[in-house]
Amino acid sequence: MYKSTNIDINQMKTLQDLDKPLHDMKAGEGKSFYPLPMTQGEGLNGFFNEYDDLTLGFPPIGVKADDASRTVVSVLEQPDIMANLKLLHGWYQDGIINPDAPTKTENDKGRAFFAAQAFPGAEVSWQINDAVEKYDMVQHYGPIYTTSTIQGSLNAISANSKYKQEALKYLELVNTDPKLRNMLAFGELGVDYNNVDGEKVIERTSDTWPLAAYTQGTFFNLAVTKGAPEDQWEQVKKLNDAATSSTILGFALDITDLQTEVANCQAVWDKYKYELITGASDPEKMVPKITAELKSAGMDTIMQAAQEQINQYFK
Repeated sequence: MYKSTNIDINQMKTLQDLDKPLHDMKAGEGKSFYPLPMTQGEGLNGFFNEYDDLTLGFPPIGVKADDASRTVVSVLEQPDIMANLKLLHGWYQDGIINPDAPTKTENDKGRAFFAAQAFPGAEVSWQINDAVEKYDMVQHYGPIYTTSTIQGSLNAISANSKYKQEALKYLELVNTDPKLRNMLAFGELGVDYNNVDGEKVIERTSDTWPLAAYTQGTFFNLAVTKGAPEDQWEQVKKLNDAATSSTILGFALDITDLQTEVANCQAVWDKYKYELITGASDPEKMVPKITAELKSAGMDTIMQAAQEQINQYFK
């Protein structure tokens, strides 16, 4: 569809690398075509990847993941983030990004280009879910371990659960029984998927089972979807083994005494984030405004407490 632009996705390592290809696609496809479609909640997935969020879930405060000094910073004001925000804004103005991105809540199927958290073979599931013949995928960052990303794949049993033993038994089964693991990931056998090679390779027959398999349990007893590399999970294991670690891996910010400041800062960020992370607002005007409001809401207090806790944790 976009062959005339001669895009080599293997050369796409930074946002700046995308500038020419995205503009070429726009020029070739016309005014109503948006090469980088976005929704409000996601913006550009992974935009803040290089900053560890201290498990706050709040991008404006963080530590650069490779910073040996473990210094807590105002992330929006960092030169690399500011440069990328300016790039996004330029793309928004040039019609590379859809004008309704700050208010759009759901992705269209079959996007020409998008960023996502992924693993080897993930594009096969996207092809099925989006009814697209083929997606090409290239790794541009990571893998990296942060406390937040590791928490993203933890399963736990509530301390208030009435059925702790049963819940533990269920979690054990999910992680040891391939049949149950496949059902959780793919749906009902014979309805949503069929076995191709025992329980090791399956073929999905519907796109109505939307659960995110990576949240459920181990990959290493899960079938490979037909079309994905047969050694998919071996590739994932190699990626896991090769992952780098944030310099503050293991640290989680204790916000017991910061509840008010965190809530107030989150409210400020929620007010502006959709406009900012979709490129709709000018970062040179908005970042100083947002930062000033964050400071009024208590950001400096959070940052100071975070630095003290980090220094204490790693002394």
